[in-house]
Amino acid sequence: MRLRALTARGIRSESGPIDLVVPARGELRADVPLARAGATRGTEHPLLLVAETPDLEISRSAVAAANVTVASDPSRLPGLRMPLLGLGILLVAFALAFEAWKATHAGRHDSA
Repeated sequence: MRLRALTARGIRSESGPIDLVVPARGELRADVPLARAGATRGTEHPLLLVAETPDLEISRSAVAAANVTVASDPSRLPGLRMPLLGLGILLVAFALAFEAWKATHAGRHDSA
């Protein structure tokens, strides 16, 4: 049995077709590695799994639909962007105010 994953735009299958040996009874689990390739974090995308028997005289295939959810961003930086931007603007404003204050006080000492 050969298993392929057909992904939506923004999701990429990390492997080609996966060859599997299916038991006569029971179930079979297979890992299909997927990667985010531009999809927005935290969104859900469709996925088609195609199982086929390419080596038999009569080829059989089955298709299953599934949804995959792209994990949210694991880092802390996205939540800190706005506070860090605010802090940066405050520091620049403080530096400009200090330079202006220093320039006005330097002019007073030169004339005295």
